[in-house]
Amino acid sequence: AAAIVKSQLRKLDIPVLDLYPILVERAATKTPYFTSDIHLNAYGNEVVADALLQWQEIRKLPTGSQEADTIPP
Repeated sequence: AAAIVKSQLRKLDIPVLDLYPILVERAATKTPYFTSDIHLNAYGNEVVADALLQWQEIRKLPTGSQEADTIPP
């Protein structure tokens, strides 16, 4: 299902960041998930934040301050 969604998004020229390979790679040193369920723990959230900061496409998105400048008072 994930491959189909990624393929369709790319066809529409919508940027895609697949976090799964990044989480698998970083899990080699420390688990990014709570042991009792599939939710990210603090380390997992750090991994995701790092990936987002390094992702080139996110740098092209407007920031909150840019959006505020375009909204009339």
